[in-house]
Amino acid sequence: MVHIDLWNDWAIRTDPMNWMLCKKRVRKNKDTKEDEDYWEPQTYHANLKQALNYHGEACLRLSEADSVATLNDAINDIQIRLDGVLTGEGFDVH
Repeated sequence: MVHIDLWNDWAIRTDPMNWMLCKKRVRKNKDTKEDEDYWEPQTYHANLKQALNYHGEACLRLSEADSVATLNDAINDIQIRLDGVLTGEGFDVH
């Protein structure tokens, strides 16, 4: 199974059929009663490119861009981050 850490508590994970965009959540372990992180699937995609595009679009929609210039800056920043995922620069894949 592939796990690619993104940013802002997001990751892309796989199962045998899907690429899933997952959000990090915290829950109590039933046995130890301690908090533990887990990855909750939010969206399902047929391939990595679709998952990355969806995440990039969501980040753009949630950006604080309030002009064409700041929107362009947000697009460039997101594209650099997504390119980093594909090249492995600064991202953890396991």
